[in-house]
This record gives sequence, structure tokens and C-alpha cells, in this order.
Amino acid sequence: TGSVEECQKLLTENENDPLGLLDLACEYDIKPLVLVSVDNCIKNLKLDNVRMMLQTANVHSCEELKKACFEYIKANAIKALMSADMIGLATEDPDLWAELGTFLNGKRPRADG
Repeated sequence: TGSVEECQKLLTENENDPLGLLDLACEYDIKPLVLVSVDNCIKNLKLDNVRMMLQTANVHSCEELKKACFEYIKANAIKALMSADMIGLATEDPDLWAELGTFLNGKRPRADG
């Protein structure tokens, strides 16, 4: 795990890039920084970044961020699901797309995901 100095350096260098910070925190397995990064990502969810946030959450198994992305997409379903960026998810990551569909249909997510 990272030292306080490493965490402070990463926070400073990536203060305007919550997703980049999450990638670094996960890469270096700095758990306190992962928590801060996930919180920052959730606070910064927007239509133009929700897909990238969702895919990153999926890659790093950040269930809290993944759920927040699902909730954000559900709350903004028409705009989110009609965007070309989000539609591309269906072919690029069909499993994640299916999981999103299951969530939006009000069914329980898979036990393994």
C-alpha cells in the first residue's frame, strides 16, 4: 500500500482527473485513495463520462461506482441510452451492457458480477 506522501502526490497531480486517479489508486493498490477516488468519480458523473466511469468501475471491480453509474444512467435513461457513446458499449462490452440492461429492468444483478 502507498504512503501518505504518495497519496498526497497522486491527489495533487490528478485533482482534476478523478478517473485517472482511480486508475492509479487501483494500479498501486492504495485502498484509502481508491475510496476517495470512487467518491470523486461519483460526484463528477455526467452524460459525457458515465460510460468511461462504468467501464473503469467494471475493470477495477469498484461496485460502488458501478452502481452509481447504473443509477445515473437510469435517472437519465433517454439521454444516456440514446448517445452514440453508450450505444457502442453494446458491441464493445456485451456482458456489461447485459448487466446494465438487467439493472434497468429491475432484476437482480448476476451473483458473479
